[in-house]
Amino acid sequence: MGVDIYSNSGVVVTAEQLTAIVCEENREHICRLLLRHTATLLKSLKSNSEFAQLNESNRQSQQRQASLLTQAFQSLNIASSVEEIRAMLKGMTQSEVVKECKAKQLEALDIWSLLINELHPNAPSPEDTVFIGSPRYQGWDLPRGEVLFVFRYCFEQVKTQDGRALDEMLGEKTSLATWTTYSA
Repeated sequence: MGVDIYSNSGVVVTAEQLTAIVCEENREHICRLLLRHTATLLKSLKSNSEFAQLNESNRQSQQRQASLLTQAFQSLNIASSVEEIRAMLKGMTQSEVVKECKAKQLEALDIWSLLINELHPNAPSPEDTVFIGSPRYQGWDLPRGEVLFVFRYCFEQVKTQDGRALDEMLGEKTSLATWTTYSA
């Protein structure tokens, strides 16, 4: 039995950086979107559990996402400030449960993708998440101890249109990051 080592690359963005998409102009829209999405998801779970229309994997995924939404955004309302919304969004990915559970990271990824697609339809959605626990094994230049969102295909020899759209969305220049993944 050996160790497999995989090289990865992409633009890596923290939850703090992603919260830049929330501003005063779209604050109410984001609140309504998150509240509507939560209500739709909970209604779907209730009706689907009564009729057993979802397969087990989809049902569990929806349950995890509903749990994440209801926990992270339990105090969300239309009057929530930009700072409160940003704190809730960051909190969605900063809990120890999310850091340790890839399935919960993917549920957070789906929620971020929903927001990005609604607010910036030309910008790419994150394709994966990564949690860097040790720089020795995974990359010295990446933030440690938090869930990171991976945007792939933002760079070729020069930054792609998706990469420029991501820069515009974040309000800052992004760079290509690389890291390794070990499996035993």
